[in-house]
Amino acid sequence: MDNIDAPSRPSPAKVVRIPDFYYDEQGQGVAYELQDKEGNMLSQLGGTEINPEYNRYGKHVENTSPMLVSLRGNTPKEHQRRGYYQQLLNTILHNNMNILSTSRNYNSQPFHESFQRRLPPSIDFSDVNPELQRHLPSHLRDKHSQKYLYQFNPIKQSKRERSIKQRVGVIYNLIMVYCQWLMNLKMKDLQI
Repeated sequence: MDNIDAPSRPSPAKVVRIPDFYYDEQGQGVAYELQDKEGNMLSQLGGTEINPEYNRYGKHVENTSPMLVSLRGNTPKEHQRRGYYQQLLNTILHNNMNILSTSRNYNSQPFHESFQRRLPPSIDFSDVNPELQRHLPSHLRDKHSQKYLYQFNPIKQSKRERSIKQRVGVIYNLIMVYCQWLMNLKMKDLQI
């Protein structure tokens, strides 16, 4: 039987922030790339970083992080459907950057719907202006133009970390009690 060597899947190694020359008083053009160890791009998300003081969606934002808007995503064909774009978004969000998706095409809308169902507990999601869609007749509602806001929630993250530390502490205590019991048992055996 012949062994068929499948091409190895590149392992993501880092996310690189690439500033653009575009800059105005409200923000700066930027791209984030998920790269492998050799620096090859696996997925990219570009947009404009808006400083919190210029954020028009302030009433929806629950932290003081900047926001990435006017998104343009790109994943090379050979790297599509491998979870790289999702990994890139999660990394950006967990590094104190809010993301606002204001329009999506036929490829990215299903991704965002799936992404919202798989968000970690430390990431909040909201539909920024559902009232605009609600007033339209159903045949005119366009999911592609809904505004999706993703933001890191440090309170939920710290609660999760505390919960993990508490569970680890309980397990550690149980192990220590068991070890003490074994040592006592061993000492009894030696005394006989």
